[in-house]
Amino acid sequence: MLRVFSTLVLFSLLCAPSYADNPYGGMTLMQFIQHVGQRLDLTIAIGERVRTNRPITVFVDEKLPKSELYDVFETVLEMENYVAISHEGVVRIVRGRDARSSPIPVIGGSN
Repeated sequence: MLRVFSTLVLFSLLCAPSYADNPYGGMTLMQFIQHVGQRLDLTIAIGERVRTNRPITVFVDEKLPKSELYDVFETVLEMENYVAISHEGVVRIVRGRDARSSPIPVIGGSN
């Protein structure tokens, strides 16, 4: 019985994806933000209340295409109670509850 159990455990470990295969596994929020900024050529400003040393893990099948990476980025931020506010080429990251009071420019049109 012990042999069957240990064989099953070994088999499951061999079949499981390794963390080395996952480019977004085992990193801090800051490292993830930096990676996204570099990969998407974004200027990112981080609010002083953002805890960037929090560990995160994002499981993906393969390297995400750029077209999907920003959506995953926003989802990760949302899960950590942060939001990304984009304006004039700069993405600001603030706490979700601070987003309401953050100065967000209003673009007015001609009436």
